[in-house]
Amino acid sequence: MTTMLKMPPVAAPHPASMTVNSVRLAPDLEARLAEAAGRLHLSKSDVIRQALVEFLDTREGQAAVIEFGRDFECGPGPLVASLGK
Repeated sequence: MTTMLKMPPVAAPHPASMTVNSVRLAPDLEARLAEAAGRLHLSKSDVIRQALVEFLDTREGQAAVIEFGRDFECGPGPLVASLGK
């Protein structure tokens, strides 16, 4: 069993300004979601919302790093070049 830390809730807009989405979950994933929500004292929607925010923030950060790296076209460094010898 993994230990989950209680995360502060992601600030959510007023429910009237939110859109409704649905997702199909395998039974085992639904059970894990329900267990995590219970342990965290959050709704399943809050857990999904927080997980999605974290996922998107991570992916956007990774994309920014990749774009930053593309700005440098200086070729392989000495370590990489030495591997080809």
